[in-house]
Amino acid sequence: MGLTETLANRIKRYDMGYMVNDHLIASTTNNEIAFGVATKISIYRDCGITYAGPLPDESQIALEYQTAKLVSSDNIESVAQFFEFLISAEARTAFTKTGVDN
Repeated sequence: MGLTETLANRIKRYDMGYMVNDHLIASTTNNEIAFGVATKISIYRDCGITYAGPLPDESQIALEYQTAKLVSSDNIESVAQFFEFLISAEARTAFTKTGVDN
């Protein structure tokens, strides 16, 4: 986009996502923006941070999570209930609310 030189002195990088959010909470700059993991941003939504939306697909780094269950367990019924929950509408709503796409 050709903005590197224009923005270079205004860019800060942090090692951890919470550091970005802590910076935003403490900032006195109006309309400051940051980039971070959607699930981390949603944790701070009650602190004045608003998730604006995803980056374009070509700019994102997406992590894919998978589940696996053991074939034997002392709590096999609980495991089965948990897996049923993971595919429920309630879980889908919770995932979406916290920035996890399905």
